[in-house]
Order: sequence, then C-alpha cells, then structure tokens
Amino acid sequence: MKEELDKIYQQLSHVRGEFRRHQQDQAMQYNRRRIAEHPNPITRCGQQLFSQSDEDGVTLEILRRLDMLQNDNNHPYRYAEIGVETGVECNTLVLAALGWSGLWVDQVDMCYRIPNPKRLMHLKTRVNRDNVVATLAQGVDIIRYPAALDVLSIDVDGLDYHLCKAVLQDSHQVIRPALWIVEYNADFVPPVKFVRDHDEDYSWDGSNYYGASLESFSELFKRNGYSLAACNAASGCNAFFVRTDLFETHTFSDVPRDIRDIYVPPHYQLAVKFSHSRSVETVKHVLR
Repeated sequence: MKEELDKIYQQLSHVRGEFRRHQQDQAMQYNRRRIAEHPNPITRCGQQLFSQSDEDGVTLEILRRLDMLQNDNNHPYRYAEIGVETGVECNTLVLAALGWSGLWVDQVDMCYRIPNPKRLMHLKTRVNRDNVVATLAQGVDIIRYPAALDVLSIDVDGLDYHLCKAVLQDSHQVIRPALWIVEYNADFVPPVKFVRDHDEDYSWDGSNYYGASLESFSELFKRNGYSLAACNAASGCNAFFVRTDLFETHTFSDVPRDIRDIYVPPHYQLAVKFSHSRSVETVKHVLR
C-alpha cells in the first residue's frame, strides 16, 4: 500500500512540475508580447537583472538617453531607494552594478553585510512623510555627497504618493533627481484618479487599497517639474518620471504624450518566477 501511495505521489509531483513549467512558459510568452507590442519605445526595452520584473531595462534605457550610463569621475552618480527589503531584489542594484554609489532605506534588516560601506549606506528606519526628506538628506550627508541625487526609487507598498509629495514639495528643493521610479496602482486606468488616504500606521493588507493611480502620480509630478517617461510592461508596477528640463533637452521625442499610451495594466505574476534564484553572493559581488 505504501509503495502504491509513493508512486501516486511521485506522479502527482511530476504533473505539478509540468504544470508549473507550462504556467511559467505561458507567462513569459505573454510578457514578451506585452513588451514588444507596447506603443512606448522605452517600455519595449524592459529587461530583468536585479529588479522584481523588467524595470532594470527601462532604467538603463532612460539613463542612456540622459547620457548617464558612464560614471563621471568629476560627478559620480548617486542613487537612493526607499523600500529595498532585504537588499537582494530592488530597483537600484543595477545602478550599483554600473559603479554608482548610494543609499538604501528600509525598516527591515539586510540579509547580508554590505561589503563596501563607502559605496552603499543602509539606514534601518521607518520612513513617513514628515521624515522622508531629512532621512534622505541624512543618508546623503553620511556618505559625504552633495545633497543632490541622480535617481530616487520609492516602493513602500502603500504610502508612496505621500512620500513623493513630501520630497517634491520640500521648500528647500534639496532633492531633485534626474529620474524617479515609483510604484503606481495599476488597477486604476487613466484618467481615473486615486490616492490612498494617509495613515501613519498603515500596513498593506494585500488588497488593491494602496498607493495611487498613474493619473494621480502624473499630475503630482507634472506640477513639480517632471514628465512621465514610461511604465514597465511585464508587471505594470513602476512608473518612471524624468525631470522636465532634461526630458525636453534629450532624446525623448518618441515617447507618447497621451498617458493612455504610457500606462501599463497590472500583471503581477505573484506565483511565477522567470530566472534563477537570487544569490546573496551575486549581490555582494556587485556591491564591493
């Protein structure tokens, strides 16, 4: 009886594995179509290296257009990211791979010790709209940089809009990065506006009551001197905003001007992975 049960279990495991592979294959094909068919040429550049989805490719294409791919010894590029979790998968690791230096902020511990603190500082703290500017400025001061940042990413699963607003509307205008990467709530199709109420004790419950719509983010950034450049196609999670003075003087003329041609609907693929498991050793190697 036990041998028969073991055989049945093995057969079920095989079927489950085959279904999983089929599911991944279908999701990958669907993603390739989403990327290839999107009307925004920047979105079609999506690739995954360290990001959760295809954000890395979009980031690199925007930086290429801004002539910021090669680190300048006279002006070493800097990034900051709020919401990196354990530091294995985030939006700015690809910038570390380019040789940039930066700041990471999250309320949870890293899962490894940063090998080169001169290149990357980690602040373990809970960020809110009242302390976000001071936190970024503190981190920039600690790593001995001017207050300006070149790329800023915010992904805190809920209050992103309120943090962005606090930074954008800071009276001292200390932080004016060339590129912002922010998580938007793709459930709300343009021109629908939506912003989750601010709640200091907020914790995401896994529902769609979080963050802000792309329309609401776009209006906020436009009022504060930024232009919507792209969203990532594979998942529809992140939006990319370029400072308008740079957007107008660099090669962004092919970017659609209608937000509906930039928007990407959600495809979160929470149970599907497209590449090898993330190695802490790989990340530590990049951060040396």
